[in-house]
Amino acid sequence: MATGAGHTALAFAPKVAKVTASDITPEMLQQARKLAKERGLGNVVTAQAQAGDLPFPDTSYHLVTCRLAAHHFPDPRRSCARRPAC
Repeated sequence: MATGAGHTALAFAPKVAKVTASDITPEMLQQARKLAKERGLGNVVTAQAQAGDLPFPDTSYHLVTCRLAAHHFPDPRRSCARRPAC
């Protein structure tokens, strides 16, 4: 959630089956895809989405992370509501 250039997503990628890096900014998602490709990480997908309105069913993920962006969310509590280990 709010992946930016994908640094946290890319750190998890070698350890898990699939990572979805979501962000509201297309340019950041493009950078995340570029870095994933450079690192040979084929299990990273990107999705444009607002943190408070992720377009995924609540049970889609085992872990949701946000490294540095929560202070940008209009309602941080709502962004993490019903999210496992957020």
